[in-house]
Amino acid sequence: MTKPLFASIVFASALAGIARGDDSADAKAILDAAIKAAGGEAALAKPVAFYYKVKGTLYEGEKKTPTAGEWFIQGYDKERSISFDEDGKTAEIEVVNGKDGWIKEGDQPAERQTDDQIGLRRELVYLNWVTMLAPLKGKDFRLSMAGSAPVGDRKTVAITVEHDKHRPVTLYFDKDTNLLLKYERKFKNPDTGNDVVEDCLLSDYRDVQDTKQPFKAEVKWDGAPYVDLTITEMKLHEKPLDDKLFEKP
Repeated sequence: MTKPLFASIVFASALAGIARGDDSADAKAILDAAIKAAGGEAALAKPVAFYYKVKGTLYEGEKKTPTAGEWFIQGYDKERSISFDEDGKTAEIEVVNGKDGWIKEGDQPAERQTDDQIGLRRELVYLNWVTMLAPLKGKDFRLSMAGSAPVGDRKTVAITVEHDKHRPVTLYFDKDTNLLLKYERKFKNPDTGNDVVEDCLLSDYRDVQDTKQPFKAEVKWDGAPYVDLTITEMKLHEKPLDDKLFEKP
């Protein structure tokens, strides 16, 4: 019985390998269709940095607070975010530059962020690149099928994106338009130390520099509303931004 059993195991392993290969190929086909729908690989691969100006509503239980800010993102490890108060004055600045990061509140001196806080900001930078789609063609990314689930009244097909240095992200694409409708991920909340499931609905796609970009995002943490954002200005930069943006504020 030893040889037949061994042969069965080998055969089953081979079939599993073929299945994984087919799964990856299907996921890559979905990605290719999504990239085409969003403007094509050539256009989506041009940016090296990004600028976003946003406004929206922050939710804390039943409390709703207006929010507004600017984000500068460059590469995979540089980010500057500025939060404005109701009078349009700078209320808070956060900067991440590689393994360093700082936060400056009002007129107070900037303080170094904790490693967990820096890690959270770096994951947001990574997420920005994931949702640009073209970078996912790189060899460091692994793609697999993640089934399908309705997003609102839209039918979707989903893929999971994996990278050795980041947590998985699941992307849901509209079956009809192939545009990205939702992402879902899990991250560690540095304030509590607990994992949080974040899902974000993307909508209001507009043309930006030969690409299609979502201008609205509705973010939930563990199923509860966290923030709704509307982008009021977006620029995709094909050249690096001023390095001073990513220095200690």
